[in-house]
Amino acid sequence: MTDAVHDIPFGDALAKGTLRITAESPTANPDLDGAVDRCEELLRENEALADEVLHTYEQLNLVFDITAQVANLTDSHQVKRLLCERLRTSLNAQGVWCVGHGRPGEDFKHPDPQTCGRCRLPDELEDHAAAMVEEIHAGQKVLVRTISTTCSLRQGRTHLMAGPLREGEGAEPLIMCAARCRHAFTSGDMLLFDSVLAYAGHVLRNLHLVERLNRTSFETVRTLVSAIDKKDRYTCGHSERVGILARLTGQEMGLPPEQLQELEWAGLLHDIGKIGIPEAILNKPGRLTDEEYTVIKQHPQMSHEVLKPVGALSGVIRIVMEHHENCDGTGYPNGLRGQEISLAGRIMHVVDVFDALTSHRAYRQAFDVRQALGILRQDAGTKLDPAVVEAFERVLQELQHLHPAELEELFGPTLKEAGS
Repeated sequence: MTDAVHDIPFGDALAKGTLRITAESPTANPDLDGAVDRCEELLRENEALADEVLHTYEQLNLVFDITAQVANLTDSHQVKRLLCERLRTSLNAQGVWCVGHGRPGEDFKHPDPQTCGRCRLPDELEDHAAAMVEEIHAGQKVLVRTISTTCSLRQGRTHLMAGPLREGEGAEPLIMCAARCRHAFTSGDMLLFDSVLAYAGHVLRNLHLVERLNRTSFETVRTLVSAIDKKDRYTCGHSERVGILARLTGQEMGLPPEQLQELEWAGLLHDIGKIGIPEAILNKPGRLTDEEYTVIKQHPQMSHEVLKPVGALSGVIRIVMEHHENCDGTGYPNGLRGQEISLAGRIMHVVDVFDALTSHRAYRQAFDVRQALGILRQDAGTKLDPAVVEAFERVLQELQHLHPAELEELFGPTLKEAGS
């Protein structure tokens, strides 16, 4: 019968119903069918695994990218701003906010204005944020929520993710992401979020430690400088005033934060070498002789000798050494001219001259602000850098606008009263 079936043409056999598919037919092999199903399942698993590996790779690249940028920052405000901005972009969020730390003026909000349209935590998220702050601080973990929202985030469902930024300074802030137009945050997103916050928190703790050490060092230096100023009764408070004005002038001229810090320290320390000058010369009630003036001119080099053992003050030492150098080469101790003098040194020179002119001396009364500025303008282009003089005048005008009483207390009649 089987042979007959094979002798009948395929079409005839099918028409007569005599064609049979036997167990030996490959398409009817259950083992093969199972193998095909298993292969398809493995393919799907491999595709899912490939997607997961790719997503993990992207997350690792993001972590390395953010941590590399954060590691180069030296200001805690900058760290938080960068963190919020990069997380918003990487997680395709509409907004990332730093909230819940109770420090006014330190909220760093980076919403997308095209989708969120606001620069503050939306009203409809405030209650959720407050609840998440308490829960996160209690459990110290990343949380996700999905809520219904309206208004600034438009009506619909919004996905929230928030976690603690463990910076170790009192109440810890909360970093919150809000996202729409995407699926809910995944476990991978949570892992990424937690990893980035953990690293940023570590950087912030180190920065706060450095800031505390700097504050301690700064207060120690101020105490030392105060003792030196008391030795020269005519310049009491001079060093601190010069430090503040030098920093403000450097800021006006666009110097970076680390150089501004050096300027302020140099202002405090620029006359520290006077500790080696006899008080009879410092407090002489009259003009100095040539020999006495030669002794006085040694104080920048003496300041260098005092500060030289402190390696971290190398930038400060250069400014201290240059604060009596004139742009035309007639200054001391090295007769530098023009660009040979650092910008910070030129700033220090202008500020030091102004404060000296507006201070009482044994041989003269203090000049008023108008007279002192007139002398600065007269020396601009010879002894003093004209660009620095102009920047310093702008600083004084800003102080006059914002703090007129304090300015008058420090330097006598204000700019307006002095006729400037």
